[in-house]
Amino acid sequence: MNGYLSNERSFDTGRSETNKVPFTLSGEAATRFLDEVEPGAVIVVNGYFQSSEFKRDDGSQAVSYRLRGYDFYRVYQPGEVAKPLQQAIQPEFERAPEAPAQPAPQPQPKPVAPQPEPSAAPTQQPTPQAQSPYQGW
Repeated sequence: MNGYLSNERSFDTGRSETNKVPFTLSGEAATRFLDEVEPGAVIVVNGYFQSSEFKRDDGSQAVSYRLRGYDFYRVYQPGEVAKPLQQAIQPEFERAPEAPAQPAPQPQPKPVAPQPEPSAAPTQQPTPQAQSPYQGW
């Protein structure tokens, strides 16, 4: 098994640093890794963490971390009909294509929402009739 551990740091000054370290698991180490990993686990291969330093509005320093990975695999139960390692679909990537599809339907209901509001406007039309008491003054 070959892979890379990579870390990218971005600073609020615009400067960024990237550190990348290759690793290899072979022989007994690879076998032990595959034996010890629990079924149902998701393994990140050729992935990296990204950290960003920034200042909050109150002036305090903070660091945010984000996992970014390229290949995700799921370990199946021994009796399951599947390869021991198979690429898994990460929920974040499932939502990303849906996210653009969801905003498109949302603008359509929004114009529909103003249509009921004009129906509320005819209900307000009797309000000018309420101004008829001014005619009685």
